[in-house]
Amino acid sequence: MLPGGVEYPLGKSQVYWILGIPHGPRKVRMVARSEGMKMAVSNIRERYASDVGVPLVKVIDVVESVCVDQEHEFKTAFLMLLLGDFLCPTTYRRLESKLLAACTVAMDAVNYDWCSLVLDKLAEHGRHFAEKFYKDGYAKGCGGCTYFLAILYLDRLNRRPLNWGMFPRVKAWSVQDVNLAKAEDKIGSGDYGSLKCIDVAYGENHPMMPRDTMGPEHMAYEIAGLVLSGLGIELPAARMGVGGVGARMGGVMGGVGVGLGGVMGGDMSEGEVIRPRRRGGRVELRHRTNRREVSEGMDPVGRILITEEEGVRQEDMEGFV
Repeated sequence: MLPGGVEYPLGKSQVYWILGIPHGPRKVRMVARSEGMKMAVSNIRERYASDVGVPLVKVIDVVESVCVDQEHEFKTAFLMLLLGDFLCPTTYRRLESKLLAACTVAMDAVNYDWCSLVLDKLAEHGRHFAEKFYKDGYAKGCGGCTYFLAILYLDRLNRRPLNWGMFPRVKAWSVQDVNLAKAEDKIGSGDYGSLKCIDVAYGENHPMMPRDTMGPEHMAYEIAGLVLSGLGIELPAARMGVGGVGARMGGVMGGVGVGLGGVMGGDMSEGEVIRPRRRGGRVELRHRTNRREVSEGMDPVGRILITEEEGVRQEDMEGFV
């Protein structure tokens, strides 16, 4: 729970947004099961001569000394350093022995779910911290990716958002920006929580940013609906909100305009009504004639696709509306 009594459920999507690390389909293994992985773990232990974790000093030496053509050795050492110093750090500056199996997949790391690993290890270290703190009244420190927690907290302070929408979020915060936010959030006793926190979600508009819709575009949509209703064409009801009327006007009006050209030039049965259809990212107009069926619509990038029995052709509709 953060200051202000706000609770935030944590998930790997937040780790991805903040750190930008891969979240592939494969689960990161903590135990070496195959003979190949067991051999790779054994080689790492022999290379770094340590049974109780791997000192990061030794890993740094390898990262700085390997040749450029030693790709496998470099990637393995770099992944060990990344896990031990940033993604899953401990309080004693060593890479956990449990993570050695994870380091054996360095050559194929992009296909693994590192976001879930970071979250799981953070929760594990958090439990150990809580047990120590509530038992003794203090704890020296907490392992796990505290960088993730720091950015998560900073992004939820009740203040003007910083570079909202930038990905990953760790890029948005400089040392100066962090210090400024800390100073604003600090209370007299030396603790933090002065600003309180608000509920935000990555990938959505920030609640402290303007959310008003564009009025003139909405009015244009209504006027177009009145005009086209006289021709027997019904437009779907306008939706207010992010990406609502403004985002739909170009697609709908472009599709309707080309649709009118096809309708007026073709043979229609008396009383036939053209009804726009919404499928995914396009608006379609469909009418039947005595000879063929014509389907017209606008795709998301602003081109009109007209499909007939005789074939498929495309018309560039830039500047149509």
